[in-house]
Amino acid sequence: MKATSKIPFHSIREASELVGEPLHVLRLWERNIPALRPARRAGGRRYYRETDIRLLKTIQQMVRKEGLTLHGVNRILGDRGEDSLLRIAGDEMQTESTKRTEELLRAAASLRACARHLRGLASEPQVQSGQRL
Repeated sequence: MKATSKIPFHSIREASELVGEPLHVLRLWERNIPALRPARRAGGRRYYRETDIRLLKTIQQMVRKEGLTLHGVNRILGDRGEDSLLRIAGDEMQTESTKRTEELLRAAASLRACARHLRGLASEPQVQSGQRL
């Protein structure tokens, strides 16, 4: 996933690439989530601001990872308000990254422990059947 840029407005195609969702999904979310309202210019073209991109990523997190429906997302938006949701989104993205890092560190520690165990087994004298140590 690309990092957001310093461009003040993004087309729907750019927003789609930044978020990692198809165009039709962004349109669906826009129709069903009143808090998501990108600016519109002449001809009805959508232009997403950075706050819209953050909101899209938050919606994506709630729908894809937490398994919420769009109705559930709307309820959360209604309960918390858009501004607090955007703050939460930043915290959740950081928390998700931290969780993933911790998982990788635990996996690496487990692999190191397995490697030590295997080295220990390899250095032990081999006992053949019927022999005693």
